[in-house]
Amino acid sequence: MLRIVICDGSCECSSRLAQITEKILRKGGYRAEIAQVTSDPAEVVNIISAAPEDFYLVMTDAVFDGSGMSGCELGREIRKLNRDCHIVYITSCQEVIREILNSMVRPSGFFIKPVEENELEILVADVYRDYLNVSAKNCEWFYVNIGASLYRIPTDSILYFESFDKKIYVHTHNQRIGFYDSLANLENRLGKNFVRCHKSYIINRTKIRSISFSEMTINMENGAVISISRTYKNVIREMFR
Repeated sequence: MLRIVICDGSCECSSRLAQITEKILRKGGYRAEIAQVTSDPAEVVNIISAAPEDFYLVMTDAVFDGSGMSGCELGREIRKLNRDCHIVYITSCQEVIREILNSMVRPSGFFIKPVEENELEILVADVYRDYLNVSAKNCEWFYVNIGASLYRIPTDSILYFESFDKKIYVHTHNQRIGFYDSLANLENRLGKNFVRCHKSYIINRTKIRSISFSEMTINMENGAVISISRTYKNVIREMFR
Protein backbone atom coordinates (compact mmCIF):
# COMPACT_ATOMS: atom_id res chain seq x y z
CA MET A 1 0.00 0.00 0.00
CA LEU A 2 1.16 3.53 -0.80
CA ARG A 3 1.45 5.49 2.45
CA ILE A 4 1.04 9.27 2.33
CA VAL A 5 2.41 11.60 5.01
CA ILE A 6 1.45 15.28 5.15
CA CYS A 7 3.51 17.74 7.19
CA ASP A 8 2.73 21.47 7.42
CA GLY A 9 3.03 23.99 10.24
CA SER A 10 -0.39 25.39 9.34
CA CYS A 11 -3.31 23.22 10.45
CA GLU A 12 -5.48 24.92 7.82
CA CYS A 13 -3.07 24.00 5.01
CA SER A 14 -2.52 20.43 6.17
CA SER A 15 -6.27 19.86 6.63
CA ARG A 16 -7.02 21.19 3.12
CA LEU A 17 -4.26 19.05 1.63
CA ALA A 18 -5.56 15.95 3.42
CA GLN A 19 -9.13 16.57 2.22
CA ILE A 20 -8.05 16.98 -1.40
CA THR A 21 -5.81 13.92 -1.21
CA GLU A 22 -8.59 11.76 0.27
CA LYS A 23 -10.87 12.85 -2.57
CA ILE A 24 -8.21 11.92 -5.16
CA LEU A 25 -7.62 8.50 -3.56
CA ARG A 26 -11.35 7.71 -3.60
CA LYS A 27 -11.76 8.92 -7.18
CA GLY A 28 -8.80 6.87 -8.43
CA GLY A 29 -9.62 3.79 -6.37
CA TYR A 30 -5.97 3.78 -5.28
CA ARG A 31 -4.58 1.24 -2.85
CA ALA A 32 -3.27 4.00 -0.63
CA GLU A 33 -3.80 5.64 2.75
CA ILE A 34 -2.98 8.89 4.50
CA ALA A 35 -0.77 7.47 7.22
CA GLN A 36 -0.20 10.73 9.09
CA VAL A 37 -1.03 14.44 9.10
CA THR A 38 1.26 16.45 11.36
CA SER A 39 2.88 19.83 11.95
CA ASP A 40 6.04 18.29 13.44
CA PRO A 41 8.80 17.11 11.06
CA ALA A 42 10.15 14.80 13.77
CA GLU A 43 6.91 12.80 13.63
CA VAL A 44 7.46 12.21 9.91
CA VAL A 45 10.88 10.74 10.68
CA ASN A 46 9.35 8.56 13.40
CA ILE A 47 6.66 7.05 11.21
CA ILE A 48 9.08 6.25 8.38
CA SER A 49 11.69 4.82 10.75
CA ALA A 50 9.01 2.47 12.14
CA ALA A 51 8.50 0.90 8.68
CA PRO A 52 11.30 2.12 6.35
CA GLU A 53 10.62 -0.61 3.77
CA ASP A 54 7.16 0.79 2.94
CA PHE A 55 6.49 2.99 -0.11
CA TYR A 56 5.88 6.62 0.90
CA LEU A 57 4.79 9.93 -0.54
CA VAL A 58 5.73 12.75 1.84
CA MET A 59 4.15 16.14 1.12
CA THR A 60 5.81 18.73 3.32
CA ASP A 61 6.38 22.41 3.76
CA ALA A 62 9.95 23.65 3.47
CA VAL A 63 9.90 25.97 6.51
CA PHE A 64 8.63 25.24 10.01
CA ASP A 65 8.46 28.15 12.49
CA GLY A 66 9.67 27.15 15.92
CA SER A 67 10.80 23.70 14.83
CA GLY A 68 14.31 22.41 15.28
CA MET A 69 14.21 20.89 11.81
CA SER A 70 13.84 22.58 8.42
CA GLY A 71 12.21 21.00 5.40
CA CYS A 72 15.64 20.43 3.87
CA GLU A 73 16.87 18.70 7.04
CA LEU A 74 13.71 16.61 7.10
CA GLY A 75 14.41 15.51 3.54
CA ARG A 76 17.94 14.45 4.45
CA GLU A 77 16.68 12.44 7.43
CA ILE A 78 14.09 10.71 5.24
CA ARG A 79 16.77 9.82 2.69
CA LYS A 80 18.82 8.09 5.40
CA LEU A 81 15.84 5.83 6.08
CA ASN A 82 14.29 5.38 2.65
CA ARG A 83 16.07 6.29 -0.59
CA ASP A 84 13.00 5.68 -2.75
CA CYS A 85 10.52 7.83 -0.83
CA HIS A 86 8.85 10.53 -2.94
CA ILE A 87 9.38 13.87 -1.19
CA VAL A 88 7.32 16.78 -2.51
CA TYR A 89 7.61 20.29 -1.11
CA ILE A 90 4.48 22.44 -0.99
CA THR A 91 5.54 25.85 0.25
CA SER A 92 5.11 29.61 -0.03
CA CYS A 93 8.81 30.18 0.66
CA GLN A 94 10.48 30.05 -2.73
CA GLU A 95 13.85 31.18 -1.32
CA VAL A 96 14.60 27.72 0.13
CA ILE A 97 14.07 25.84 -3.13
CA ARG A 98 17.65 26.40 -4.28
CA GLU A 99 18.99 25.09 -0.96
CA ILE A 100 16.91 21.93 -1.29
CA LEU A 101 17.95 21.39 -4.90
CA ASN A 102 21.62 21.73 -3.93
CA SER A 103 21.25 19.20 -1.12
CA MET A 104 21.16 15.40 -1.37
CA VAL A 105 17.40 15.29 -0.83
CA ARG A 106 16.44 14.51 -4.47
CA PRO A 107 12.89 15.94 -4.21
CA SER A 108 10.19 14.62 -6.52
CA GLY A 109 8.75 18.09 -7.01
CA PHE A 110 7.84 21.54 -5.73
CA PHE A 111 4.50 23.32 -5.57
CA ILE A 112 3.82 26.89 -4.52
CA LYS A 113 0.91 27.29 -2.11
CA PRO A 114 -1.95 27.01 -2.58
CA VAL A 115 -1.63 23.82 -4.64
CA GLU A 116 -4.48 23.20 -7.08
CA GLU A 117 -6.46 19.97 -6.99
CA ASN A 118 -5.64 19.06 -10.60
CA GLU A 119 -1.90 19.48 -9.91
CA LEU A 120 -2.13 17.24 -6.88
CA GLU A 121 -4.17 14.67 -8.80
CA ILE A 122 -1.40 14.33 -11.42
CA LEU A 123 1.25 14.12 -8.70
CA VAL A 124 -0.55 11.31 -6.87
CA ALA A 125 -1.06 9.44 -10.16
CA ASP A 126 2.69 9.75 -10.91
CA VAL A 127 3.67 8.39 -7.51
CA TYR A 128 1.04 5.64 -7.57
CA ARG A 129 2.37 4.50 -10.95
CA ASP A 130 5.83 4.16 -9.42
CA TYR A 131 4.37 2.28 -6.46
CA LEU A 132 2.62 -0.20 -8.76
CA ASN A 133 5.72 -0.76 -10.89
CA VAL A 134 7.91 -1.34 -7.84
CA SER A 135 5.32 -3.69 -6.32
CA ALA A 136 4.82 -5.52 -9.63
CA LYS A 137 8.52 -5.97 -10.49
CA ASN A 138 8.98 -9.10 -12.62
CA CYS A 139 5.19 -9.34 -12.93
CA GLU A 140 2.91 -9.22 -15.93
CA TRP A 141 1.98 -5.52 -16.06
CA PHE A 142 3.81 -2.25 -16.53
CA TYR A 143 1.98 0.89 -15.42
CA VAL A 144 2.14 4.37 -16.97
CA ASN A 145 0.11 7.48 -16.35
CA ILE A 146 -0.86 10.23 -18.75
CA GLY A 147 -1.99 13.15 -16.64
CA ALA A 148 -4.14 11.66 -13.88
CA SER A 149 -5.16 8.62 -15.97
CA LEU A 150 -3.41 5.33 -15.21
CA TYR A 151 -2.84 2.64 -17.85
CA ARG A 152 -1.39 -0.84 -17.64
CA ILE A 153 0.53 -2.54 -20.44
CA PRO A 154 1.29 -6.27 -20.59
CA THR A 155 5.02 -6.52 -19.85
CA ASP A 156 5.56 -9.25 -22.42
CA SER A 157 4.19 -6.96 -25.16
CA ILE A 158 6.85 -4.28 -24.56
CA LEU A 159 9.62 -4.17 -27.17
CA TYR A 160 11.72 -1.33 -25.79
CA PHE A 161 11.80 1.96 -23.91
CA GLU A 162 13.15 5.08 -25.58
CA SER A 163 14.27 8.34 -23.99
CA PHE A 164 13.54 11.31 -26.24
CA ASP A 165 12.92 15.02 -25.68
CA LYS A 166 12.62 14.78 -21.87
CA LYS A 167 10.08 11.93 -21.99
CA ILE A 168 10.15 8.13 -21.96
CA TYR A 169 8.32 6.27 -24.71
CA VAL A 170 7.28 2.65 -24.28
CA HIS A 171 7.02 0.80 -27.60
CA THR A 172 4.89 -2.27 -28.30
CA HIS A 173 3.94 -3.74 -31.68
CA ASN A 174 0.99 -1.37 -32.01
CA GLN A 175 1.52 1.41 -29.47
CA ARG A 176 3.93 4.20 -28.57
CA ILE A 177 3.05 5.79 -25.24
CA GLY A 178 4.95 8.73 -23.75
CA PHE A 179 5.26 9.50 -20.05
CA TYR A 180 7.59 11.35 -17.70
CA ASP A 181 10.31 9.30 -16.03
CA SER A 182 13.96 8.39 -16.60
CA LEU A 183 15.68 5.29 -17.94
CA ALA A 184 17.80 5.19 -14.78
CA ASN A 185 14.64 4.82 -12.69
CA LEU A 186 13.23 2.19 -15.04
CA GLU A 187 16.43 0.13 -14.88
CA ASN A 188 15.90 -0.32 -11.16
CA ARG A 189 12.26 -1.35 -11.53
CA LEU A 190 12.15 -3.57 -14.61
CA GLY A 191 12.65 -7.32 -14.57
CA LYS A 192 15.63 -9.31 -15.81
CA ASN A 193 14.39 -9.43 -19.43
CA PHE A 194 15.00 -5.69 -19.83
CA VAL A 195 18.54 -4.55 -20.61
CA ARG A 196 20.13 -1.13 -21.15
CA CYS A 197 21.96 -1.01 -24.49
CA HIS A 198 22.34 2.73 -25.01
CA LYS A 199 21.88 5.98 -23.08
CA SER A 200 18.54 6.34 -24.87
CA TYR A 201 17.26 2.75 -24.90
CA ILE A 202 16.26 -0.20 -22.73
CA ILE A 203 15.30 -3.28 -24.74
CA ASN A 204 13.30 -6.42 -24.01
CA ARG A 205 15.83 -9.17 -24.69
CA THR A 206 13.03 -11.62 -25.59
CA LYS A 207 11.93 -9.36 -28.48
CA ILE A 208 15.26 -9.22 -30.32
CA ARG A 209 15.34 -10.49 -33.90
CA SER A 210 19.07 -10.10 -34.52
CA ILE A 211 22.22 -8.28 -33.35
CA SER A 212 25.06 -6.86 -35.43
CA PHE A 213 28.15 -5.98 -33.42
CA SER A 214 29.92 -4.81 -36.58
CA GLU A 215 27.19 -2.20 -37.10
CA MET A 216 26.49 -1.83 -33.36
CA THR A 217 22.74 -2.30 -33.83
CA ILE A 218 19.92 -4.47 -32.55
CA ASN A 219 16.98 -5.39 -34.78
CA MET A 220 13.72 -5.78 -32.88
CA GLU A 221 10.68 -7.91 -33.78
CA ASN A 222 8.81 -4.91 -35.20
CA GLY A 223 11.71 -3.95 -37.48
CA ALA A 224 12.99 -1.14 -35.26
CA VAL A 225 16.77 -0.73 -35.33
CA ILE A 226 18.23 0.16 -31.93
CA SER A 227 21.77 1.44 -31.45
CA ILE A 228 24.27 -0.21 -29.12
CA SER A 229 26.68 2.22 -27.45
CA ARG A 230 30.25 1.25 -26.65
CA THR A 231 29.44 1.59 -22.96
CA TYR A 232 26.99 -1.32 -23.15
CA LYS A 233 28.59 -3.42 -25.89
CA ASN A 234 30.21 -5.93 -23.53
CA VAL A 235 27.01 -6.24 -21.51
CA ILE A 236 25.08 -7.19 -24.64
CA ARG A 237 27.83 -9.63 -25.74
CA GLU A 238 27.84 -11.41 -22.37
CA MET A 239 24.08 -11.61 -22.38
CA PHE A 240 24.00 -13.70 -25.56
CA ARG A 241 27.00 -15.97 -25.00
